[in-house]
Amino acid sequence: MSNGKFRLSQSAVEWTKHFKLGPRAQKLFLAMVYEQDQEREGWATGGTWMETACRGFHRPLAKFRSLGCAPKADNARFFQRAVEELEQVPELFEHIALDTKKSTLTWVFGLRLHGMMADMQIYALLSITDADRISSTLDLPLLTQITLHKKKKLPEFIMFQDNPNFETESEQASPAPLDLRKTRRLLEPALEKWAGHTGYKFILGYEQPPRMPAYHQARIRFQTSASEWKPDAFERFPPNTKIIRIGARRTTR
Repeated sequence: MSNGKFRLSQSAVEWTKHFKLGPRAQKLFLAMVYEQDQEREGWATGGTWMETACRGFHRPLAKFRSLGCAPKADNARFFQRAVEELEQVPELFEHIALDTKKSTLTWVFGLRLHGMMADMQIYALLSITDADRISSTLDLPLLTQITLHKKKKLPEFIMFQDNPNFETESEQASPAPLDLRKTRRLLEPALEKWAGHTGYKFILGYEQPPRMPAYHQARIRFQTSASEWKPDAFERFPPNTKIIRIGARRTTR
């Protein structure tokens, strides 16, 4: 795929919510997915994907700099720190290696990601130029979720828990409570940034499970030129939800 566009499957988008990466590693991850997506059969699809999965790829560091995903300065510090973070994500790589002498990066994504990318029935069509806007720990999941859902009639998604059909048994049984003060400090400025970039109007609801006094997830809805949200439905949340409107500025209900 060309013109700076690349695909990330629906299940891979959902997985990014669990990465817990800093901005450097988020940018490099997207750049690596982008570069692999440019290759013919970079991501094998269909029932025979395992036959060609886990091929190795390598790129000069200058390539990532040219994409705007790394500083222009000719040193490897950015890449060293990003690779150290990426190595900590379980099952993301079979192999990743930075050669500072040759200024190259080599990687082999793991079978888990290849399996997710083999199913492209639903995917986010991302732009590599958006990676340069990543500056916080929540930017990767927000960017990918917004891009995945933006063409839906009623776009919405969940943060800090999995979206419907992706829940784990432990999450269904006992969702972890949120530190609301810390969560608001991270989530709302990041969402406000993407609202300014996209022009979309967002509403954010911190929701509580039934009979539990703590907030456990954030439900995010947004309006685009193509969405069909009715005003009442757009702002309707379960009882005890803390609601924040995010557009040109934040307001609380």
